[in-house]
Amino acid sequence: MKRYTVIMSTWLLCMGLTANAQTTTYDRHEFSIYGNGGLSTLNYRMTNGAQYVGFGGGGGLGYTFNIAPLWGIHTGLGVALYNSSASITNGVHLITHDLEDNTGDWMDLHTTFEGHTEAQRAVYLNIPLMFQFRVGNFQLQAGYKLGIPLAASFKVSGLTVSNRALYLNMSVPPTYEVWAPDAKALGFGEFDNESASGALKLKVAVSASLEAGLWWTLSPKYKLYTGVYLDYGLNDIIANRERNVLEWNDLLPSKPFHVNSVLTSHNPETKYRITDHVSPLALGVKIALSLGTKKTPINPVMDDFGERKPDSTEFFAQQKADSIVEAAQQRADEMLAEAQKKANAILAAEKRRDSITNRSHYSRDLKGLADPIQQYNISTIELPENYIKVLDRKVEILRKYPYINVVITGHTCNIGTDQINYLIGMRRATEIRNYLINKGIDPKRLEVDSKGKLQPILPNDTEANRAKNRRVEITIVD
Repeated sequence: MKRYTVIMSTWLLCMGLTANAQTTTYDRHEFSIYGNGGLSTLNYRMTNGAQYVGFGGGGGLGYTFNIAPLWGIHTGLGVALYNSSASITNGVHLITHDLEDNTGDWMDLHTTFEGHTEAQRAVYLNIPLMFQFRVGNFQLQAGYKLGIPLAASFKVSGLTVSNRALYLNMSVPPTYEVWAPDAKALGFGEFDNESASGALKLKVAVSASLEAGLWWTLSPKYKLYTGVYLDYGLNDIIANRERNVLEWNDLLPSKPFHVNSVLTSHNPETKYRITDHVSPLALGVKIALSLGTKKTPINPVMDDFGERKPDSTEFFAQQKADSIVEAAQQRADEMLAEAQKKANAILAAEKRRDSITNRSHYSRDLKGLADPIQQYNISTIELPENYIKVLDRKVEILRKYPYINVVITGHTCNIGTDQINYLIGMRRATEIRNYLINKGIDPKRLEVDSKGKLQPILPNDTEANRAKNRRVEITIVD
């Protein structure tokens, strides 16, 4: 294989050089119309399932400005179609916690998928910016493409969904869990041959692009190009992944759940993405028809790079001038490096002085963030009124340090069962989290937890101590 590649590359180069030696003119401006096809897919990694590539293609208009006989800059407009598909592994069990039905009761929804198949399609308007190197009939292009999304959609078919609801019954002691009976009107039970479809919201795509091929002269004006290309997406094009794969709502008029695309969903139990880093990927064949508009003669005193060929007198004079300029540049660089060294020393001294002050402020802010919110009434989740200003101060600290992520942990006193106290602690922590989100803090920075009555800070032997144990603490996550 390596030997074949070397032979082909040598042959192409020799053919190009031979053709170039016989060329006396070149096109300064070239316009082209092209079509392409092959592997054209959305490329991504997937958990709890598999992703399959698809085929597509496109076409468009191109423009090349040839700077010199060998070099040019290429751009244009093109439309590209990308197809892909995915499937969730049969039997995958997903749990959505803390759903509230239309009667105000709370439950966990257990969902199992069978036979899931999803097709995805995206159409992009691509704008290339490529540097072109051409030797005779051989052409090589490399650069980037900016893709603007025009349309994107998904379609799920042949899906069997099994939903079961687990309620926590706290109406009378002792507390126990109850599985709800199947009720398809409420979305509980097994649903066969389900389907779903919808639009996908995508972002602008940036792709690295490489292309190589041969030109065939049809007439003095027209040329035919055949080649291969590779476009590799560099950025994640999915705009939002905040949805669950299956979203349940018993107030929906038709049926109480709908299925979302795996590209825009996360696992409801772990909050981890089902797909990661979705980007376009294309590998295929391209055919183009080119029209040259202006012939530029190749000057015999100019080289193939568009530079003048100097004679011997000019060469040595230029060489001497270059050496003088190089010596002056070297001295200027040395003086600049010395000045930069002194400036860096001054900046380092100022940074050391500022860091002492910054560490003091940082330590004070972290202490304010860690101060607990206490004095909750028994079995309530509402924020104590006298702690609103304290919580607003914590909002200011989180805004000041946007790189800090925190865990909000709810605690209770020893009155009540372990399970009830765990739920009360979790709801207190969730209430604080919602307050911070409403104040503009990114939800991704906030986790919630509950320790119930397991971690008191004082003995639960007096009402004053129990009031201090009924608290919410905010701690930094490394």
